[in-house]
Amino acid sequence: MYDLNIPDDERGDVLSERKQAAPAHEGKCPACNQKIGDGAVLCIKCGFNLTEGKRLETAVVDEADAEAAKDKQKQEKTNVVRLTEADALIEKGNRAALAQGRDITKKKAGDEAMRVGADAEHRMKEYVIPGVSMVVMLLILGALTPIGWDASGTVNAISDATGWDLPVMMGYGVAYLLKAVFWVGWYIALWVGLIVLNALLSVGIGSIGSAIIKIGALASGVMLMSAVYGSVMHLLTGGLAGAGGIGMVVHIACILSLFYVLCYQFFEMEGKEPLYYFIISVGLPLIVISLIGMFLAM
Repeated sequence: MYDLNIPDDERGDVLSERKQAAPAHEGKCPACNQKIGDGAVLCIKCGFNLTEGKRLETAVVDEADAEAAKDKQKQEKTNVVRLTEADALIEKGNRAALAQGRDITKKKAGDEAMRVGADAEHRMKEYVIPGVSMVVMLLILGALTPIGWDASGTVNAISDATGWDLPVMMGYGVAYLLKAVFWVGWYIALWVGLIVLNALLSVGIGSIGSAIIKIGALASGVMLMSAVYGSVMHLLTGGLAGAGGIGMVVHIACILSLFYVLCYQFFEMEGKEPLYYFIISVGLPLIVISLIGMFLAM
């Protein structure tokens, strides 16, 4: 018998209440007539609860469901253990680092600062430097355009053809308009050349956004070096220098020198890749333009 630690003066009241709670059954279960002892509360054969007056129901669980539930509990326990082990390892590493005088939080902050710095450097290299270079070269090109340009002759030719009386300044407007047309032409030619070079030599183009700016800078560089050569020769010879012979070789060499530098800076081309790119996108169009000019002059 279990000792319920009930005081002697209250033990009789509890036992009397216990006997009153069990209904009269005359030694048998009222549900299945199984013999049961006096004072019994539950029939062990059918599960009839004599106190509540109803049969206890047993939930039947499928073996597969029971096994799945056990596996789930086991997996959850394993995950908790693994997480606890990982936290313990991290904490152990932090304590070891602190013992050696290193601060993990500072290292994380340093890594984040390095990532931010790398992103800023990437934006600078891919967008800012090419964009600023293009703007500066276009400004210089605009300043050099009037040099050697016969504005009066241009206006007179337009006036003779149309009968309009135009101011001399319109001649410079025509010069800038022609520069813009040539810039667009070089821009398209450089795009075509880069696509061809990518297909032949697998030269990287990079992101489209940065490539748009970089090729714009290349087109500006080609026109700028041509304008620089033309302006210098005009100032040195008073406009008497011809385009053939050594002058043409020097002209192409000037364009190619800046072209090579820009290709290395913007697209990381090396070796003969800038030369191939120049031949495809600049050399071939110049040959076509020269042939067209010769044909029209015949």
